[in-house]
Amino acid sequence: IAPEEMKTTSRNDDLDTIIVTKSKQGPREYHEDFHCNLKRGEIFLIFGLFDGHGGTECADYCSEKMCQSVAAMSDEELINSPSACAMRAFETTDSTFRKDFPKSEAGSTATLCLLNRENMRMTVSNVGDSMALLIKKNGRFSELTKNHHGKRLDERNRIKALGGKVEYDKIDKIYRVGGILAVTRAIG
Repeated sequence: IAPEEMKTTSRNDDLDTIIVTKSKQGPREYHEDFHCNLKRGEIFLIFGLFDGHGGTECADYCSEKMCQSVAAMSDEELINSPSACAMRAFETTDSTFRKDFPKSEAGSTATLCLLNRENMRMTVSNVGDSMALLIKKNGRFSELTKNHHGKRLDERNRIKALGGKVEYDKIDKIYRVGGILAVTRAIG
């Protein structure tokens, strides 16, 4: 099956907001990418991008639960501690997925963006290699995330310090955690 490229564009004219997600299907017979976006009150916009591995159930679960987890937090928390809110959403989603799907071998990368429209501050958090870009009107862009993979020395050292193993795959020419995963952080 040939890889399929998917592009989704959402426009909310009353917020002057355009959200674009783009993903490309890998060699599997099914697409493992999911996303979510929602408006919370008049102040907050929440976006999430999830790239599954080993099946769709974790990325699908994240697309349903992670944005909702943030949306359930209080305005005070979201205004004063958006990074802590994002971290809690990642931890909660990971632990509930493991509890709800104890035998699953699926996982997912995750990128979560929280935009406070009142002060125009955006908090972006990620695990794995799902990327977030800020594209300006002039076409220039800024990367808002850093990929978590074995190519990064700090990530290899972190995995080793936790008792894990990172091996170099000479065929694919990438580092793999435990000889399997190409990302060093993920949900699931």
